[in-house]
Amino acid sequence: MKTKLNLICVMVFAVMVADLWGGWFEFDVGSNAADYEMGMVKEGEHKVIDAWYVCLLPFCNAETAITVRNDITGEELRAWPTQIYVEPLEHEEFKGWGAITQSIFALVAAIAFIVAICAFVGFIVRVNRDHIFDWKNVKLLRSAGAGLLLYGIIGSVWAVIGQVDTVQKFRLKGYAIDWLSGIEFTPLMLGLIAFVAAQVFAMGVKEEQELTI
Repeated sequence: MKTKLNLICVMVFAVMVADLWGGWFEFDVGSNAADYEMGMVKEGEHKVIDAWYVCLLPFCNAETAITVRNDITGEELRAWPTQIYVEPLEHEEFKGWGAITQSIFALVAAIAFIVAICAFVGFIVRVNRDHIFDWKNVKLLRSAGAGLLLYGIIGSVWAVIGQVDTVQKFRLKGYAIDWLSGIEFTPLMLGLIAFVAAQVFAMGVKEEQELTI
């Protein structure tokens, strides 16, 4: 039984780490690519500009297609991009209150994720030490759930703010903005599942105490 539980916990932990790593990798690669494409970075510099990541819903009209080359066959194909980085109207770095706000949000999100990871690991350790139905585990699961929900909410809100700012500055013919693309569904779902598991464990603890009495 413990082996199965540990296997499930390891898979959940892997999903959490993969979600964080994937988001960071996507931001880092995309941001650097956008910098170089817009000519805002010179060799040896790492200057991050205010470029917004936008997900698009193409209407697939022939007039809005771009042409790409298939390196395997050499054939030129029509394509409709669904993810781009958009250069704002003014080439300015994050500064002032915008930079402070972003840094605070990022710090809080990072702390929330770390708390969730630590709580989840603590829960696994206690279960393997035969401490299963007790209030400590309930608190650990709730802490993990709260951390994941906070991390997901901050990421989602920040992404929507970026979409709103982009829409005010940018419009592409034949495309609609995918507003749901920025929502962090994975941490939100894992957070809710953690709260459900915590409630199940709480019911188990209460039932065990009633049987003991």
